[in-house]
Amino acid sequence: MIYVNGVETSANVNRGASTFSPALAENITYLNAGDYIELYMRVTGTGTLTVQNGGTWTYLLVDKISGPSQVLASETVACAYYCSTNNVLLANNKVNFDSKDYDSHNMVVTGSGWYFKPPVAGLYEIIVQYRSASAQTTGILVWKNGSALTSLTTMETLGRTSVVQIPLLSTDQVDIRPAGNNTFQGGLTTADSTSKIFIRKVGNYV
Repeated sequence: MIYVNGVETSANVNRGASTFSPALAENITYLNAGDYIELYMRVTGTGTLTVQNGGTWTYLLVDKISGPSQVLASETVACAYYCSTNNVLLANNKVNFDSKDYDSHNMVVTGSGWYFKPPVAGLYEIIVQYRSASAQTTGILVWKNGSALTSLTTMETLGRTSVVQIPLLSTDQVDIRPAGNNTFQGGLTTADSTSKIFIRKVGNYV
C-alpha cells in the first residue's frame, strides 16, 4: 500500500501464491510540495512476509507526470468550500469558507485572509449559499483585489443563494464580505443551513 502523509491512498496489490511470485503495482497520486509517501506491506492471516533485498527484487520508482504548464481551454476549473463553524464578522471582514469539498487547481487560501485566485483568465461564476446565525439582514458583497466589486443580495435568517458572473485575470483575488455585522452559519457540508461557496470558470475573459 502507498501512504501519503500517513494516510493510505492506494488499493491493495495481491501477491501470487508461489514463493517468488512478483507483485507489480502502479498508482497515480496527487502530491503537493511538502507531502511525503511511504510504502507498506500487509500480510493477511498469521503468516509472515520477507521482502527480498537488492534492486533486482525490490524497488520503488517515482515519476512526475505533468500536464501542460498552462490550463487548457477545455479543462475544468472549479472549487467548492463551506464554513465548518460560525463566522462572527464585523462589516467588510472576509468570510472564511475554511473546509474544502473539492478544488481542481488549489485556488483557495483559507483562514482570516481567505481568497480565491484563478489559475487562468476567464469568466467565472460565483455561487454563494448563506444563512445568518445572528438573525440579522445585511448585504453580501463580492470583493476583488481589496475593493468592493458587486453586491450579491441581502442576507436573511432563513438563508439565500445568489449567483454572479465576473471576468477575472489570473492575478486577481476574490473574497466574500458582509456589508454589516453578521454571522455566517457553519456546519456540515451536507446540512442545508451551512454557508457555502462554489466557483467555476464558465467562459473566456471578456
